[in-house]
Amino acid sequence: MAYTEIHPIKVTLGKAIDYICNKEKTENGLWISTHNCQHRTAEYEFGFTRKSMNSNVENLAFHAIQSFKKGEVTAEQAHEIGLETMKRMLDEQYEFVLSTHVDKACIHNHIIINSVNFHNGKAFSTEHDRKFSPAWKELKKYSDEITAERGLSVIENSKGKGVSHYEWELKQTGQSWKQKLKIIIDETVKASKSFDDFLDKMRAEGIEVKYEDYVKKSGKCLGFKMPGQKYFIYSQKFGWYYEEAQLRKRIERNITRKSEYKAKQITNPDNRIKEFFNLYEDKFNSFGMQRWGKIQNLKTGFKTIAYLNENGFKNAEDFFSKYESLNERKLQNSEKINALESKLKFNKYRLKYLKIYRQYKPISEQYKKAVFQDKYFRKHEDELLLFQEAVEELKKTEKSKVLPNAAVLSKEIQSLSEQKNKLYIDNKAIDAKLREYDSVKKNLEKIIEDSVFREEHNQRESSKEKRRENDIQI
Repeated sequence: MAYTEIHPIKVTLGKAIDYICNKEKTENGLWISTHNCQHRTAEYEFGFTRKSMNSNVENLAFHAIQSFKKGEVTAEQAHEIGLETMKRMLDEQYEFVLSTHVDKACIHNHIIINSVNFHNGKAFSTEHDRKFSPAWKELKKYSDEITAERGLSVIENSKGKGVSHYEWELKQTGQSWKQKLKIIIDETVKASKSFDDFLDKMRAEGIEVKYEDYVKKSGKCLGFKMPGQKYFIYSQKFGWYYEEAQLRKRIERNITRKSEYKAKQITNPDNRIKEFFNLYEDKFNSFGMQRWGKIQNLKTGFKTIAYLNENGFKNAEDFFSKYESLNERKLQNSEKINALESKLKFNKYRLKYLKIYRQYKPISEQYKKAVFQDKYFRKHEDELLLFQEAVEELKKTEKSKVLPNAAVLSKEIQSLSEQKNKLYIDNKAIDAKLREYDSVKKNLEKIIEDSVFREEHNQRESSKEKRRENDIQI
């Protein structure tokens, strides 16, 4: 598996792109790929997307590195793995430049990702670099999945880069007493009715608690000490999630959730049909459990048949037909969603370059008319390069050589998005109904299977009885 890391780029985006696209490192540019941009103008295209979609982001881009074990992959394999990693992680929603460097002993990928989603304008930090789901973890997850699928080995990293310090620490020394204490705190929080109850339960677990008897200038401090430990460790040392104020919030949140769940159970109980028990499992070995299981299965059978009547099904065949039609509708919706997404991506790509073309065309016209063209070019180099890139891309996308109206294209994109959202909503409703039907389906299949078995058994017994009667007559 590849070693991975990722960090934000706050300045010098252009220098970073120039570095990763160095011809000497990429076999004269052979191992450079991009998505929704061109590497020569990526810096300006990233900037155009940020300016037009979300100008409030702090970072210009994110720089990811994916390095492989020496001699384990070819440049082509490494490049393909990098592209697949980005496809799974970003879902084709971000502009990025990917290059594979082959000038070192270890072949490695560099990926520079725009900090703004090309389709919805959301920040990369919002979608992929959250506090409890950091980007390095997501990158490592997808990279590990893909390299494992290809049978590559694990690259160990003694410094622990690419993983959290806790994961590295556990790997090196086994589970520490700090981690054990955090686990006890987490489990006790779930079971506590109040903060005082939490402290009492911690003491009942054999943990020494220092709270009311220890006050600093800043206020009370909460400390814990495991059996066998020499010193107390104070909750803030575990991180903000374990500070007193946060522990109180977590306890209150758990109490609220439990009460809401109970209220929901009373007002809206789970009436889904349960599945039949498998009476051949070990827990049904005793006579009492066998009897209880048979009674429960009998009740479940009656409920299953009643469900068909209550929901307007004529018989089991009618139910199975409805179940299959829902699956078929879901499949058709998914195919339509994929087709709409392809259209949306293509049209958004067209709209991006159309906007660039419209915005910078006046500068290009002025450049043609300028007396001192060299001076004008130096002053407007970024805009002119971006305009020329837009011209080249629009030649590829607009086969009729007639540029579409940006407003009309935007409305078309909006219409496609609305169609896609309706299909998503329909599929969500289908999934909910299929979950409801699943246990009913399994129960009906079991009932039919048992009835067939009984019928075959009765036929065999009847045949045996007839043979005995014939033997007697002979």
